[in-house]
Amino acid sequence: METKKQFKDRFQDALDAAGKNRAQLSRETGISESMLSHYAAGKYIPRNKKLVAISNALNVAPGWLLFGEEATANDSADALIETYEILTPENKKHLLRYAAYLKALEEQEADDGIQAR
Repeated sequence: METKKQFKDRFQDALDAAGKNRAQLSRETGISESMLSHYAAGKYIPRNKKLVAISNALNVAPGWLLFGEEATANDSADALIETYEILTPENKKHLLRYAAYLKALEEQEADDGIQAR
């Protein structure tokens, strides 16, 4: 049975697939080589802007880097919780507001569907 890969493994896979090394990635993203080494060793996981910069430079989705490709409904909920936990307090507020907005949209769509019948 294959063990689920960790962030550090997906990070290295993405670097290899892009044909880049950490020095090149550092120049492209502005993230220090020492910080990239910490990510590669699994000591830290990049947050927000750094994650997006790395994902863009390596041409992979931020969600794939953080959580891997195979996502079930439970994995998605866990991923959302993990993402929430690493956000700044301000971004946590933004995420909660956006979730409330999406919920309201779905409720409105459901109400509109009922009224249209």
